[in-house]
Amino acid sequence: MITITDTCTGCGACIATCPTHALKPHPGHPSWSAVLCGAHRDCVEICPVGAIDWHHMVGRDFKKVGTR
Repeated sequence: MITITDTCTGCGACIATCPTHALKPHPGHPSWSAVLCGAHRDCVEICPVGAIDWHHMVGRDFKKVGTR
């Protein structure tokens, strides 16, 4: 799971780099599809402002495990 924070500038770098097209243009910041996401994390690495946080399931909760 990813979250896109309010620091997103809407530059589109994450959309362009996602190999599974899980990120789509949306007013304000991209929308993310869990169904399409392949967990490659390219979007986290490419974001120039570190606006994308990566989370994974630990038990029944999501835990933040990465950001740029």
